[in-house]
Amino acid sequence: MTRIRAIVFDMDGVLIDSEELHAHAKRLAFAHAGIALTHADLRAGVGRSDAIIIDEIGARYELTHAQRLMVLDEKARIYEQEEKGIKTVPGAIEFVRWAAEHYRLALGTSATRRNRTATLDRLGIADLFEAVADSGDVSEPKPSPEVYLLAAARLGLPPSECMVVEDALTGVLSGKLAGCCVSALTRTFPAPELIEAGADFTFEDFVSLKQFLSGLEREGLRE
Repeated sequence: MTRIRAIVFDMDGVLIDSEELHAHAKRLAFAHAGIALTHADLRAGVGRSDAIIIDEIGARYELTHAQRLMVLDEKARIYEQEEKGIKTVPGAIEFVRWAAEHYRLALGTSATRRNRTATLDRLGIADLFEAVADSGDVSEPKPSPEVYLLAAARLGLPPSECMVVEDALTGVLSGKLAGCCVSALTRTFPAPELIEAGADFTFEDFVSLKQFLSGLEREGLRE
């Protein structure tokens, strides 16, 4: 395996336990438009930008463009109203602080710039990331590799020297298409699905990931 010099983190589902709130906000926003979302609708949106998934779902349920924009605005309002209750993923902050002492760090997220900034500021770790890339920086959302290619470029490193940490199938595919090594946490999707999507490794928690990376250090496979 190529020497790992940087770790590029996804945000939702990796650093913060926000997927339930995202689903809740989408469910309510669509309900206000007369649409009852199914579990499949919500699952398809994990790891994808709100603008894209709300447009896709809205079109499928024959909402007008104006109605879809209203759903998008309503979803953002509900999320922002309740986001202070979001908990961090167990061990995530401790792992980021440890990783910052051993690797260069970046963030590659489908979140909006507003949500990305608010989250990193709330967690108190914004200054640990040398580079960030969010939905406002790219023309194509995950599973396009654009966000991870941009994060690597902003670090000045080839993607092959970056390890992506993801939790979603679309994010795993994005990282692999970018040419990164991808480690996936099995919090949102089971390990077999993540491996099928292309993950190089899967981990139950950050303790396991830290142990794995410490092993790479002993083998000389990190900077």
